[in-house]
Amino acid sequence: MLHRRVREGTLSAAQEIRLRTLFLEDIENDVWNLAPLTNRLMRRVEFMTRKLPSSCFLRAGDAIHIVSASEGGFNEIWTNDRHLLAAAAHFGIVGRAVARPIIPG
Repeated sequence: MLHRRVREGTLSAAQEIRLRTLFLEDIENDVWNLAPLTNRLMRRVEFMTRKLPSSCFLRAGDAIHIVSASEGGFNEIWTNDRHLLAAAAHFGIVGRAVARPIIPG
């Protein structure tokens, strides 16, 4: 996502580096509880996306995100991505919209 935003001109290269650094620091400090990408999870993603209507636009990474949340016992998912929000209900998850984050300089 960060690379795309630099390409689109909504994020500078310096901001991208800063955000990547902050993310890696958060991982190091156990701010994020990252779920492993397992064969079981990927089979669940394939099964769940097979049932989606053709009108549902969903990227692979977003499908993994939603299924990971569902498998982790979460009943809602927070995002600023309109496609992920629209798809959430198809997975039994409530989509909650958040505002765009403030990008550190």
